[in-house]
Amino acid sequence: MNIEKHIPVSLAKAKLLELLRRVEDEHENIVITNNRLPKAVLLNYEEFSGLLETIDILAGRQAVRAIRAGLKDVQAGRVVRLADAFDE
Repeated sequence: MNIEKHIPVSLAKAKLLELLRRVEDEHENIVITNNRLPKAVLLNYEEFSGLLETIDILAGRQAVRAIRAGLKDVQAGRVVRLADAFDE
């Protein structure tokens, strides 16, 4: 589970190394605020890379078509229960 914590930029500056440790070791996502408004996020680099990869995949035309087709199947009731899909 990713924990999200909001921290003012002044505190983030003073505790950057500690925040980096928490992001890496505890998988916290830390939102840095300025005047109580979210301005940036610190997150684990592997999670960030995964997000970029997911965005890249979902931006492809083929993925968009497949998602739309799947949604149409759901709306039309063409679904299989998970238990039935893996029933041997």
